[in-house]
Amino acid sequence: MIKFFQSLVSPLKTKYVMKTSFIKLVISLVGFSLMAFVSNAATDSPSPDKVIEQARTLVKNAAPHDWKTYADAAKKCIKSKVNYTEALEWLEKSISIKETAYNLEIKGDYWAANQLPTQAVEAYSQAVNVGFAELNSSESVINNQDIKRIQQKIALYRNKK
Repeated sequence: MIKFFQSLVSPLKTKYVMKTSFIKLVISLVGFSLMAFVSNAATDSPSPDKVIEQARTLVKNAAPHDWKTYADAAKKCIKSKVNYTEALEWLEKSISIKETAYNLEIKGDYWAANQLPTQAVEAYSQAVNVGFAELNSSESVINNQDIKRIQQKIALYRNKK
């Protein structure tokens, strides 16, 4: 009788082991695939030429009074460490249209990227001053957290002078 039950249980046990092994294999493969995808997504960034092309397209399509688009194009280049010459031109254009804490911070980022901490601190300080004035404006694109972040940049680059 015991042998009879063992003969019934044995195939079920084998089937269970195979099923759990298969599930473990599938979970492992899915896990490795996700890790590979996340790893590639984190390291895949647009080529320098693509960044420049995107920034130039932004500027080309900007309205004459659109200070933010010029600033965004410059920020895109500075963040990607490309096309600094045009980035500065776009920043100057943005600031000439409307001086804001946003574009002044980006100008500080430009100077910082070019290892010019004195100019970076000056631009960041201007950004904070303009930012405090902007906080009460309905058109403001800055908040208290932004000002704190800029102040941290001032502290960082003030020590690098």
